[in-house]
Amino acid sequence: MTSETVTATQEEVEETQPKRRIIEVVTEHADELHALAEAGDYRALWRWGAEQGWDSRSGGGHYKKALAQIGIDYNGMRDGAWQAEDLRLAKEATHRVELWVNYAQDSQRFVIARHVESLDQFSAVWFGKEKDPTESQAAGELDVAKKACFLAKKVSEAAEVPIELHLHVPRENLANDQQESGKKLKGEARKLGVALTVEFPRDCDELLRRWPHIAKLYTRGEGDERWRSWKDPSNELAKQAKPIQKPTATAEEVEVDPLAARVRRVHRDRVAWEEKERETLREEETRATVSQGRER
Repeated sequence: MTSETVTATQEEVEETQPKRRIIEVVTEHADELHALAEAGDYRALWRWGAEQGWDSRSGGGHYKKALAQIGIDYNGMRDGAWQAEDLRLAKEATHRVELWVNYAQDSQRFVIARHVESLDQFSAVWFGKEKDPTESQAAGELDVAKKACFLAKKVSEAAEVPIELHLHVPRENLANDQQESGKKLKGEARKLGVALTVEFPRDCDELLRRWPHIAKLYTRGEGDERWRSWKDPSNELAKQAKPIQKPTATAEEVEVDPLAARVRRVHRDRVAWEEKERETLREEETRATVSQGRER
């Protein structure tokens, strides 16, 4: 079987190639898979499995477990690649836009705003009713947070600068990229090429106390305002990008590349797996020799 063999439907593949068969195929192609892993491209590993028909939830899970048995941590590689991309975006960002978001499930309305420091007041830049109703309050909050990422991308394009979005969210799990909603939000920003920092209000200063009351004016009221109103000729979008004052790196600072670290781990795991295979072979040869001696 080769990596080009893809003919059966998803259901047929999972019926004819149960977990044990997936392990056998992965073990047979261990050298090829290790080469892909050591190149640091987790997507190539996934494509290889998809070509075998293992890209469903069940098949993908068995495939990842089979990779682990030959010393390849797929999830670890993927997470390392994501972390490396997040670090790159944060390092390259020269400007920042700060936005506040809120959503009300009962009215299906959202608001994205900025705080105008010179006037000490919030200014809504995108608000209105969702075109497609969301299934829950949490889903609506995630959706409006993704809208803010999209808006930050438009600011980046208008100003022609790499951007960082500092986002104030109404739910704590959106600020935690170890939770599902936080992962999805971080992934959306990554896909758009936007560096993202997320803040969930914890302190009770005056600004944070005022925001929920201001947000209600838009999530409980009527009317709408679309982000396109920020477009030329006034070029308001570009004006939202504020320069970031970054500290100068010192000679003592060491740049950490999480993807490179994952690749080194893949190599160490491969060496360990190969040594385990050799040890297993030696044990089998020893048992065979002992058995032959007894037969004589």
